[in-house]
Amino acid sequence: IMESLAKSGLDLVGVQELAKTTKPNKSLYSAIGSKFIFEADKRNQNYRTPRYLLREKKGNCVSGSILTSSVLISQGIPHKFVFGGNFPNKPNHVWVETDKYIFDTVSATIFC
Repeated sequence: IMESLAKSGLDLVGVQELAKTTKPNKSLYSAIGSKFIFEADKRNQNYRTPRYLLREKKGNCVSGSILTSSVLISQGIPHKFVFGGNFPNKPNHVWVETDKYIFDTVSATIFC
């Protein structure tokens, strides 16, 4: 589901602009982190499209990860979604990883 939502954003001007003006490193993270507000959903994680996040300027870890994935797909950068959290057998968080970086939009962190 998340991969298809990420691919749905490839034709959006906002995604194309981020893909052209950032690299798959701290500049991508800064561009996304500075334009949007990320907060956890109260109960369930909602899947939002890149179009929604670009329009509303707010979302959760899923939204941020999907937008990050859209930009990385546009740039031809291999990556994956990683699910985790602090509840056994029930992931409650998602982030994106490349071979060099971890992009976690909600915790405002990029790891190298």
